[in-house]
Amino acid sequence: MEGARHPVCVSGAALVQTERFQQMFTFSVCWSDDSDSFIRRSWEDFRRLHKTLKETFPVEAGLLRRSDRVLPKLPADAPWLVHRSRTGRGLARLQLLEAYLRALLAAGERVSRSLELTGFFTPQPLDLEPMLPPGRCLPGGRGRRGGEGPTGGLAWRPDGPVGDT
Repeated sequence: MEGARHPVCVSGAALVQTERFQQMFTFSVCWSDDSDSFIRRSWEDFRRLHKTLKETFPVEAGLLRRSDRVLPKLPADAPWLVHRSRTGRGLARLQLLEAYLRALLAAGERVSRSLELTGFFTPQPLDLEPMLPPGRCLPGGRGRRGGEGPTGGLAWRPDGPVGDT
């Protein structure tokens, strides 16, 4: 696997809420060949990835001996009591998933350069669409600070909406 392109860093970029109330989490991915890409994945995509990694890497998952565990646990879902709004919960999930992905990349070369993880980070057709749909949410401190974005819609900060089009 030497020389193959693999992800080296990841950071949360945006929370996208679709018209069907599904939340998609957008991440910026830096690759070993100095390229960057954006990916959008759902909470269910992360659950499937975690299950696949546990099946592919039982030793690293700690299934044989807990002391061998290097795979991080998939974070528990953000509780409704702490984040009462759908957007607040989504932003909390984005932060949890960002920490999870960073821990995966730090889990060792066998995991971080695996085909399973590289495939997850590889852009899919939906990821290659140049614009976010209306209704996207941007975490505070990243990208624009509120207001109307390039596609209209409502931009969000953790403390609430800041612009309406």
